[in-house]
Amino acid sequence: MDNASAITVFTLSGLNGTEKYRIPLFVVTFLCYSLIWVANVIIIVTIIMDKNLHEPMYILLCNLCISGLFGTAGFYPKFLSDLLSSTHVISFPGCLLQGFVVHAYIGVDFSILLIMSLDRYVAICRPLVYHSVMTRQRVGLLVLYAWLLPATLVMVGSITTFILKLCDSHIPRLYCINYFVNKLACTASVANFIIPACTYTIYVCHFVIIFWSYFYLIRTCRQSKEKMSKFMQTCLPHLFCLKILGVSLLFDLMYIRFGSVDLPQGLQNFIAIEFLVVPPILNPVIYGMKLTQVRNRIAQLFGKRDPMPHKAEFLMVEFESSCPNPPQDPFEGTQHRHEGVSLNQDIIQAFSAAACLASGSRHGLIRLGGASSGSHTLFRHGEAVFKLKQQVSELLLF
Repeated sequence: MDNASAITVFTLSGLNGTEKYRIPLFVVTFLCYSLIWVANVIIIVTIIMDKNLHEPMYILLCNLCISGLFGTAGFYPKFLSDLLSSTHVISFPGCLLQGFVVHAYIGVDFSILLIMSLDRYVAICRPLVYHSVMTRQRVGLLVLYAWLLPATLVMVGSITTFILKLCDSHIPRLYCINYFVNKLACTASVANFIIPACTYTIYVCHFVIIFWSYFYLIRTCRQSKEKMSKFMQTCLPHLFCLKILGVSLLFDLMYIRFGSVDLPQGLQNFIAIEFLVVPPILNPVIYGMKLTQVRNRIAQLFGKRDPMPHKAEFLMVEFESSCPNPPQDPFEGTQHRHEGVSLNQDIIQAFSAAACLASGSRHGLIRLGGASSGSHTLFRHGEAVFKLKQQVSELLLF
């Protein structure tokens, strides 16, 4: 027990045998970490600066990029310093902090991906109630949940690890995680089985909900080519990010539990850091390339303007009416054509036009379509309200 109480420093053995390659490894790692910062910061700044991107999907994307920076900050600085050092040690508090950051990053990513899948489910399967469901307050609470739940679970696990009596100080890895610290304990603790079991159960439930939402998404989108096109545009990046993170973590978990120590050290290290390299780089790249609004804003950020605005950015509204006394009619019975105005203003005018038609007018029409595509839809008389709301909802969301 005296020996157990004396352990305050851990030795990391993941870099053993790499003395000849440390400078090239340092350069590659530094470039990789720089790329992670540049790619994620561009997405974050673009979303924060552009008020048109202050929508649930983009807010969640922004938090996904922040999570990537948070998680990699727990690994790369320490790893870079180890590459320049002949001794690879970490203090007990530093080890717990590193484990907390890495574990919390994984949990936050999965929680955000869960909320993204639910957001897409409501947007595509129930577009008419999207803005009443995904309100700004509710999105804020969901984002808070995505950060607090993993932080709480990992904090409880870190506290139980901290109070353990340790009988060894050797960690066969590039960085600290609670699992390897728990294996150094002199005696097994029930809490160290219960807490991981609860955590795994919660995130398995996350995965089941994601699977359920995409089952209904795909079933709904198969009904029309337009919905399938929107699914491919907004949901495909989410599926790629989910698959990348899931596969990376699965490889690491399977190796931790069932892997052989006879594997080459380089392969062991790659499996251990794959989820700290691939998702933080590819997440912003995939979303930045696939989502048109984000891509256009990034192009404008670097001084390039997109000559053809996307249909989600601008609407064209034409309205003709002879409403005798419509309540609060902004059009006053005349013909209006409005292009190139911000989305929210056009939405308000479109709904006002629908209200005018619904008020009893027998002579009126609304043309609504994307300004860039030239497409339009005609709505007449009583059917205007429902169809217009559906069309506006779809254009607003995508």
